[in-house]
Amino acid sequence: MDTKNQINRHSRKFLSGIPTALKIQGGDPRLQASGMTSHGFTLIELLVVVLIIGILAAIALPQYQKAVEKSRLAEALQNISTIQQAVDLHVLVNGYPSNGRFFLLSGGIAENNYKIGRLDIDLEKSLTCRDYQVCSSSSFSYSAYCQPTGCEIDVIRSKDGDSENERRDYGLWLNKSSTTGEWTKTCEVMQGPEYAEKICESLQEQGWEQL
Repeated sequence: MDTKNQINRHSRKFLSGIPTALKIQGGDPRLQASGMTSHGFTLIELLVVVLIIGILAAIALPQYQKAVEKSRLAEALQNISTIQQAVDLHVLVNGYPSNGRFFLLSGGIAENNYKIGRLDIDLEKSLTCRDYQVCSSSSFSYSAYCQPTGCEIDVIRSKDGDSENERRDYGLWLNKSSTTGEWTKTCEVMQGPEYAEKICESLQEQGWEQL
């Protein structure tokens, strides 16, 4: 009986040394003293975080898309420059055709009064050329031909580089006059979103005309 009484006295002494806040609420008295609690996020706090993430995404996504389109445009302009130089060389060596159109980028079967040739440039190896007149990359389609009045390079920004795709964002048209030998460059917004107009506006600073 004495042993049992001693155990009870020790238990009461131990329990009396535990802070009331810790025994009842299961909290740290240091947090209680500082006004902090050990609970998780509230619904309002989570909603605020989601709202902030949404705002940041709305700001960052258009900027990312703009950067991607600028990169694609830079690649297209480099390809255009390569094709343009090859067309100039072709005209210097062969002159302009006396009739019909002479397609320069893709090899294939001539139809009616159209004749098919090749510029023989490395760029053609990196493009997917159909059997008639159009070569394409993942984002643009390219076509180049000469006729008695001059030469033309047509470049269309479209999904998967397919010029026959329903959505065509914008077109880049280059025309070489057989009379003056000079090139004119035009950018046309087609069915593209807002960025397409921005692209054409930026090209105006480089001497391009806008339709």
